[in-house]
Amino acid sequence: MAQIYASRVEKYVNDKFMGDISFSTIWFNAQDRGFCTSQKSRDALPSSAIGITQYGQWRVHPNDETPCFRSEIDIVVPSSVSSRGGYYGAQDPEFKRFDEKTKDGFLLFFAGSEKSRPECLGEEFFKNLENNCMYSYGGGARGWIVDWFKDEERFWLNRKLTRSMEKGDAEHQAEAIRMRSKFCLSSGGNGFDQRFIDGISRGCVPVLTQLNTSHPFEILLNYESFTIRAPGEMMRDLPEVLEDTVSSGKYAKMLLNLRVVREAIAWNVTNGREENDEYDTFTVNNGAYYHTLAAIALRTKKKLPESVAEKLCKLYFENEYHENAWKDVLNEEFRRVLEPSCEKQSR
Repeated sequence: MAQIYASRVEKYVNDKFMGDISFSTIWFNAQDRGFCTSQKSRDALPSSAIGITQYGQWRVHPNDETPCFRSEIDIVVPSSVSSRGGYYGAQDPEFKRFDEKTKDGFLLFFAGSEKSRPECLGEEFFKNLENNCMYSYGGGARGWIVDWFKDEERFWLNRKLTRSMEKGDAEHQAEAIRMRSKFCLSSGGNGFDQRFIDGISRGCVPVLTQLNTSHPFEILLNYESFTIRAPGEMMRDLPEVLEDTVSSGKYAKMLLNLRVVREAIAWNVTNGREENDEYDTFTVNNGAYYHTLAAIALRTKKKLPESVAEKLCKLYFENEYHENAWKDVLNEEFRRVLEPSCEKQSR
């Protein structure tokens, strides 16, 4: 199926543009693995094409001659939220989940599939990382972490839960545990990892273990301000890294930044849903849309549309709950682009 898809893309490009073109074109791919679903599909696009996808892995095999995601030009956007709690605004309109005082549970949380390979467990993982494991399910990190830290009492990693009248089903119990946990593993799967969106929305700082990967709106946001990166050998030291982040005071700042990022990654939330009305819990509605347009403007070196600048200035420079959002959450390059527009609006 993927090859059929790729051949259709190639035919369309050739028929439409008669070969290569010099101006930028935007190509969306909503498949779980984006253009990595078929190597040929990305190569079929014009050389000046900008790919927009929910999955930012650069290559899917060590022998790939060309990347299926071009980190210097393509854009990763967040997936839409899929869990029944939405972006969690209706359940916690006072945003207590972004307060360090409410995070009195486990240091690290993960619940999900592992799909481990024997050659990607223990010390074998590091021997086979670059030529095998980093291209496997979840980059091999899910299985390695669950296995390596199975006796780590500070971590909740796929522990068994039993349904009860008092605590509810396993999914409900896991959600309650995650809400009180400080950090959540987000290592990818076969494609993008929904845990990244869910964790941020619930005030759980993501721990990213991927190599060979770009992340949602990385072109705009300062990931060091709201995530922990622990790829490869750094995974060995996860307990110490996470404890140091908390004790140094950095964790509390990450939580505040995470509340802003929740708005940046959220797609359209309306006030028309009866059971999960979150509309009033956002400073800017449909933040992911405006960030996508900003990323396109940055890639194409075009001026930010006024409507985009207006929304993002409100979120970052006029933020009522985080006065330094512009300085803490935005990366330096995009901050320089956005700031003049915001100064102009404030006059």
